[in-house]
Amino acid sequence: MQIVALPHDDSKYALLKEKGYSLAAKSAAVIALEAQTLRGVAIFTGDTLDVFEADQDAAPLLLEKLMKRTLYTELALAAPLRSNAFLKQKSTNGIVNNPYRKKPRLIDIGTLANGASNAITDVPGVRVGHDTIREGDIQTGVTAIIPSSETFLKRPLAAVDVFNGFTKCIGLPQIEVSGALETPILLTNTLNAPKVADALIDVMIDKHPEIGRTHSTVSPLVLECNDGYLNDIQRRPLSTDNVYSALRHADAHVAEGSVGAGTGMRTHGFSAGIGTASRQVRTGESSYVVGVLVNANFHGDTAKHLRVNGRRIFDGASEKEAEHGSINIVIATDAPLEPRQLKHLAKRSIIGIGRSGSIVSHGSGDVAIAFTTANTSPRKHAARFDVLDDAAISPLYQGVIEASEEAVLNALFRAGPIKGYRGDAHSVLEYLDRFEDLFTISG
Repeated sequence: MQIVALPHDDSKYALLKEKGYSLAAKSAAVIALEAQTLRGVAIFTGDTLDVFEADQDAAPLLLEKLMKRTLYTELALAAPLRSNAFLKQKSTNGIVNNPYRKKPRLIDIGTLANGASNAITDVPGVRVGHDTIREGDIQTGVTAIIPSSETFLKRPLAAVDVFNGFTKCIGLPQIEVSGALETPILLTNTLNAPKVADALIDVMIDKHPEIGRTHSTVSPLVLECNDGYLNDIQRRPLSTDNVYSALRHADAHVAEGSVGAGTGMRTHGFSAGIGTASRQVRTGESSYVVGVLVNANFHGDTAKHLRVNGRRIFDGASEKEAEHGSINIVIATDAPLEPRQLKHLAKRSIIGIGRSGSIVSHGSGDVAIAFTTANTSPRKHAARFDVLDDAAISPLYQGVIEASEEAVLNALFRAGPIKGYRGDAHSVLEYLDRFEDLFTISG
């Protein structure tokens, strides 16, 4: 992904104004993040590049709601948050080619520092990719989390915890028995889950032709949420090509909001979907990273439960009351843990989800997968690995709780409005005035 600066000329600024971007001066170049779709907005002043990312529909809202509140005198904007609100990168020509930019931290959740990108990919070796379909009544996609370059022959140790089992996920029982992953983790919608699992089997056989012949079969892992309000879920458009695309485009940069599997998802009455965050953890003399990625799709019809850093944002219960929705939680760490410890780590993530306002309703499918990149289970060989003492794991619990809460909020803050199949979903940024004082944006 490249960042390309627009030239300083009147025609470019006129074009931006026509598209709804409001500029008070021309001494700074406004730039767009070049990708398949607009992923964000940024301002280039002198030798400083300031970046804020979101999905293509949230970008104009962010420019209007957030960038007006930064301390850029060149743009004559008021109501500042902080002078260091956005990531600063040096550039001499206004062009930066850096796909692994540090993501600004919107709200300080907890006390631990985030990782370099504040994403699950801060755990070394982990990559994430999306494939998105946004065509009228079709608002869906697939998201791939790749724990390492080789998951079938060197299986990362893993564990699953099901908080509420109203789910049609595929591949969970074998993780309970084996304590390891065999494939990348794919996220999608409910009725596409079998098709995505079938496609993932094709992908694995292509990479390992010995599967089912000289080796054992493979257990695909697919997590799902129901996007049937914004997406015509019965049409099931995903194919093997979409799965290959998500895997092929996986890297350390994680797009968030209404993208990939999160395209048609809603949370707390607003568009949501993919969110991620990470924490740096120190235990004893060692330091580790805990990263979380969520596909948030709970309380889609009501905003009354939403909490932002502990504050209730919307009062009253006039919204439609409904008990449905789900959340998929994927946790990665480079700490040397074994499956029993990973299950304990997965269990703690629901505390962070609860802090954002989830009540884990009756019809909710709430599932967490935790894996480590430090320990693997090789096929046909005895596994030997180091394991942290149980007494040293509590700081990791804090990390997963904080990152889980922030990941849900990031999914909300980086999702734009969606026109969907049964209705529309607004962006929570339209109500930024209710909680903007909580924003402490920092790099």
